Amino acid sequence: MRLNWLFYQSLAILILCTACQKQAREGTILVLSSKRSDTTENIEVLRKFFESNNSRITSTSNPDYLQEDTLHKIDILIINHLDLEELNHFQINALERFLGAKGTCIGINLSASLASRYKSPRLYPHFYTDSLASTMDMKEKITKRPEENFFVFQKTPDTKQMNKVLEKVLIETRSKRRTGNFSQIGPDKLPPDYWFEIDTLSLSLNEPMELEVLPSGDVIYIERHGAINRYDAQSKEITVIGKLSTFASESNGLNGMALSPDYASTGFIYLSYLSQKDSTHQRISRFKILNELLDYNSEKIVMNIPIHKSDGWHGTNALEFDRHGNLYIALGDFTLQSNDMPDMPRSTNDREKARHDAQRTSASSNSYAGKILRIHPEPDGSYTVPEGNLS
Repeated sequence: MRLNWLFYQSLAILILCTACQKQAREGTILVLSSKRSDTTENIEVLRKFFESNNSRITSTSNPDYLQEDTLHKIDILIINHLDLEELNHFQINALERFLGAKGTCIGINLSASLASRYKSPRLYPHFYTDSLASTMDMKEKITKRPEENFFVFQKTPDTKQMNKVLEKVLIETRSKRRTGNFSQIGPDKLPPDYWFEIDTLSLSLNEPMELEVLPSGDVIYIERHGAINRYDAQSKEITVIGKLSTFASESNGLNGMALSPDYASTGFIYLSYLSQKDSTHQRISRFKILNELLDYNSEKIVMNIPIHKSDGWHGTNALEFDRHGNLYIALGDFTLQSNDMPDMPRSTNDREKARHDAQRTSASSNSYAGKILRIHPEPDGSYTVPEGNLS
């Protein structure tokens, strides 16, 4: 029995070593081609070369392959006859991070419009080939700039030229095999503009204040005069799911909204508004969205903040949750601007002009106005005070 056990153990080690050796010899190549042109001939040349050099090659015209889950397994990415405009900002970001992780990229007959330089300043010099013409050795028809791991063919070379360059790239790649550890690449301090795309939800809004994007892509947004709306990402239609009776004078009204962190299971939504039932308090209320409509009967008034409605020009506010389930309430100072100082609130001891006095609101620790408040909503609709709040 012991001999049998030793035999199978040795066999397992032998198979494992063989597999490791095979994996070490093989490379993984992804060829991404444009949907706009016929690149069959190029792909066949690439396939023959890499298969003869014991490398696995995958060819596609689907740019969705440009994501980290795929690219971290790739040794060489070949972009074939692609225009930069064919990639969205998610795919561009993935390609930039692939280069940052020292992944090897080869471009063949790439193109880009002048407008693309704003979409990706880093990739634009590789795609806009006219900008490379003066620096290229036209005999070799290849450049290696501005990044050492991005090779660009301005024009499609013949098979002999292509194989010569591919052999050089393959040797370099195998000699310093990239680990594919994207976690070592930190994001930019600020997301660049080209990461974002503009979607117009509606052109007829009555003072929109805040919005929340649901996991489905639907958007819930509020308007100051009391409307709660839902934008359907699939149908592009907008439905009014609720309408609160508010005082909408000055800056008053429905100002703040935040979805509960457990919204997916509870349907809880928090709203900050000045109700027509009580013009002396700013309400922070929790509602439930039931069957995609606001359930008015579910209202739990979490917090009543004393305010002066007539001083509501600086009365706007906002709500937001943090990752610990704490709710932040940013509240205006409810202080009118002075007539002789139109650009700022005036500080004065004149009681007759107290409405212009910021000392009674934002400068006073006895007032919630002009502050950022932090509370922790509880399941029963009450709240507790998080540790670390100022007393």
